[in-house]
Amino acid sequence: GYPTDQITLADDMIKEAVDMEYQLFLEKYDNVEENIPIHINAAKIIDGLKAAGFEVVNYSIDNEDYQEYLEMIDYHNNYPAYLNEFKDNLPSKTVQHYVSYKLLNMKSGAVYVDIASSNSVFADIAERLCHVKAYKQDIGYQWGIHGNRIGSFASSVPMPDHSVDYMALHCSLEHFEGDEDFKFFKEAYRLMPVGGKVCIIPLYLADEYIIQTSPSVWLYKYTVYDQAPELDRRAKISVNDSICQRQSKFLSVDILKEELLEKYSDKFRIQIYYIENCREVKGANPFALILEKKI
Repeated sequence: GYPTDQITLADDMIKEAVDMEYQLFLEKYDNVEENIPIHINAAKIIDGLKAAGFEVVNYSIDNEDYQEYLEMIDYHNNYPAYLNEFKDNLPSKTVQHYVSYKLLNMKSGAVYVDIASSNSVFADIAERLCHVKAYKQDIGYQWGIHGNRIGSFASSVPMPDHSVDYMALHCSLEHFEGDEDFKFFKEAYRLMPVGGKVCIIPLYLADEYIIQTSPSVWLYKYTVYDQAPELDRRAKISVNDSICQRQSKFLSVDILKEELLEKYSDKFRIQIYYIENCREVKGANPFALILEKKI
């Protein structure tokens, strides 16, 4: 059966169902290994991105400005529940919020949608700092639009064409299953007017295309799914229950070129930001993606 040394499932029926799904999963995929190492050679990836035709922008976080942002937002006093949920990696979350805030440069009165928002507080931060109308979208919300919450898949947001000026995805695109991540690019193009921007941070890139998956959470991580995830057969599949995710996808340069650059270079200005001092300010991953609609 699937690895059990790091997890405990109290309900034997759930454990049996997960084990059955895992056996079917192994019969379906022939490229599965346990705990495949993820290698991220930033210099090699950057060279590959440039060779593929991507625009790569070197970006350095102004630490003084970042500290001023932290004082202004005051996560500890204004968002205690969020602080409690992400107390072990709050620094990387705040770096993501800060960078998307700076790179999107949202204009007052615009419409912003926080994609795959879950319990994120960034929609509230965007309203406070930028004076935008902010929505939160997630598959875990009640389906449809209810106040500022949108329950939907990110690839089919129930809002009119050209109605969203800005979007951001914080630590979420890598969890979109099947081809939902690539379908989101098409949906972003539909939703935005010319000049609209999407920030994806982190953009999880690695030396090779690897998808991590945790069998123990397949049946209860999200209420919209009740089976094992459909994984891209082009990737190596790594069974890793420690990540507690149905999937976490690390794209290679070749896959990003095939699914983004070759399909959307005429529709978006595509910029990949390399955050040079990301680790110095406790950010977890050095890459971010900005898509700006150009036609």
